[in-house]
Amino acid sequence: MLLKNNILFGLLILLGLTLSVKATTYFVDSVSGNDANSGTASNAAWQSLAKINAKTFSPGDFLLLKNGSSWSGTMNPRGSGTNGNPIILSAYGTNAALPLINGNGNTDAVVLTNQQFWEINNLEVINPASSDGERRGIHLCAGNYGAVNHLYVSNCFVHNIRGKVDTSNGDIIAKRSGGIVVEVTTDASTATWFDDVIIQNCTITAVTNQGIVACGNRSGGSDYPGTSAWNNRNCSHLIIRNNVISDICKNAMSIRYADETCLVEHNLVHDTANCTDGNMICSYGCRGTVFQFNEGYHNNGDGLHDGSLYDADLRSPQTVWQYSYSHDNSWGLFAHYASSDAAGNPFGNDSHIIVRYNISQNDQGDIFALTGDSGAVASEYIYNNTIYTTNGLAPTFFDDRSSGHTYYAYNNVFYNLSSTANFNFTSGNTRTFDYNVFYGQHVAGEPNDAHKLTSNPLLAAPGTGGGVGGTNNLLTLTGYKLQTGSPCITSGFLVTTNLTGNTNGSGFDFFGTPVPNIGQPDRGCSEWILPVTNQLPSISLLAPITKPNGATVSAQINPGNAATAVFFRFGITTNYLANTTTNFLLAGTNFVIVSNQLSGLLAGTLYHYQAVATNSLGVTNSPDATLLTGIVTPPLFSVVGGSGTQTLQFAFTNSPGASFTVLTTTNLSQARTNWTPLGSALESAPGQFQFVDGRTNSAARYYQIRSP
Repeated sequence: MLLKNNILFGLLILLGLTLSVKATTYFVDSVSGNDANSGTASNAAWQSLAKINAKTFSPGDFLLLKNGSSWSGTMNPRGSGTNGNPIILSAYGTNAALPLINGNGNTDAVVLTNQQFWEINNLEVINPASSDGERRGIHLCAGNYGAVNHLYVSNCFVHNIRGKVDTSNGDIIAKRSGGIVVEVTTDASTATWFDDVIIQNCTITAVTNQGIVACGNRSGGSDYPGTSAWNNRNCSHLIIRNNVISDICKNAMSIRYADETCLVEHNLVHDTANCTDGNMICSYGCRGTVFQFNEGYHNNGDGLHDGSLYDADLRSPQTVWQYSYSHDNSWGLFAHYASSDAAGNPFGNDSHIIVRYNISQNDQGDIFALTGDSGAVASEYIYNNTIYTTNGLAPTFFDDRSSGHTYYAYNNVFYNLSSTANFNFTSGNTRTFDYNVFYGQHVAGEPNDAHKLTSNPLLAAPGTGGGVGGTNNLLTLTGYKLQTGSPCITSGFLVTTNLTGNTNGSGFDFFGTPVPNIGQPDRGCSEWILPVTNQLPSISLLAPITKPNGATVSAQINPGNAATAVFFRFGITTNYLANTTTNFLLAGTNFVIVSNQLSGLLAGTLYHYQAVATNSLGVTNSPDATLLTGIVTPPLFSVVGGSGTQTLQFAFTNSPGASFTVLTTTNLSQARTNWTPLGSALESAPGQFQFVDGRTNSAARYYQIRSP
């Protein structure tokens, strides 16, 4: 092994050994592969889905599909990983096109059944057909299995899934159709549930019936949170984030059996309910789940029902709906359909639902719709939301169309320019409106409010939030901040209904400004803060992360309310001599963490570094700091796989994050500079490296492991 400190280690491997196979990387290429190959090298790849489906993969294995390849049929690889050693399904190669799985009208394009510890990445999945039917893109399912752990889907493009339209709102086959579906198929003999499921950074479009379903249960569906049946089925640690979902027949997401550990955030959903009515993001049988930082527009429902961004549907007590942007929908921001099930939690039926710090701009139907089963009992806390309606629209700001609701509306701002808007109230509900702002047109049904304001709330630029077609409109909403002198400042009601024990609870406004927990907060979605004059940036260095050939350096930077440029300089002495790339921060007064990579460093060497931040008032340098790079230790080798005289796989351990090049020869007297490169060793887990040699017949073969 050649290192920068000139230490050399040699490894002699004799051919023809019989070895047990451990974690292995498998390659599949639909164009140039061959199922007779070993599959353990990119130049010896498999070719077919049949070969994949016949293999039982082991913990830590990688299954890599070549970019630009495509297959028709269902992919259902077998095997499970273990905690800390998941099986990774991903892509390789330089082609820009993701590997494509075409379900070709089968029930599933990609399916895992009674399997756990899998991570699915970087696939394109379609499932077209000539007629409707039960079809899915990616299906993660289990039955009579017990706990199903660690199923991740990331960076996938799922589209053109021809399922079945749910026109009756009760079509079971249609409810099983979608882009990505996570569900229990049966638990008749063994309780079965999911834990640690992540769906992130995916694009899902052109799907019948739903975009994402997680975590369904075909044996359940009507269990009330807190009952023994629900406790045996509920999903925990479900995270759905950073997905874009569009052109959906009905719902963008249907979230089921989720608990307080689950989170749905930073998703963009638009152009939904294209075939039948459906709210965009719905919960069913969930307790305490948090939905936040989501944006939804163009729900195309008929506007009579089920056309909102959010829906706390049957059996959704204590759910939290916050920090989101609803605009240009046929209905509105939030709907609650309460259940009449028997009481099953300490708050009563479908109670203690929180809707706070959201923005609705130019939604066209029921902004807040409260409905439900006959005999339902529910309670909702709806506070500090800002509603903007332009002239010519006719929304209903509150529509409590069925009885049994006890709700509290505090600190909301209704900025209404339309004379045709209204409020609709039904007998049999107990409602409290207090400390709200009703500005502009005063319309039919405007409720009594002992502390209402009707003066201009002095929003910075209401109605200027990003509209249809935007990709990150959450960053365009500063027009809803309060200006100096607003009557909303320090005039609201202190709401103390935040759920204790909910780890996703928050005490912040829409923009991340802390909300006071004593005294009077502001009204609307924004908590005003005293403007700060520009100052020099301030710097607080954070602990570096080192490895043998590099490091990550970080600092907390306060821009001083001015645009700021930040970089690090480093070197063996305080003369530094080298700089990182520059980071550019927007004006602000909050600390921002900035990180840069230092590469090409010498192992086991002391380096000096410093952060430099510059804004319009001048330059701030952090104090000098030092870091010590790691030492590249001699690797510990093991031969972990082989197949006759065709391929051989090696593994070794070393410092996490280190990089190694592998070279080989059959002639030990050959100059080391002339050895044949095999490529880079793959770090399969922190500090665990492996490489594969698809060698030809020879009596002996020698290897160099060089860093870097």
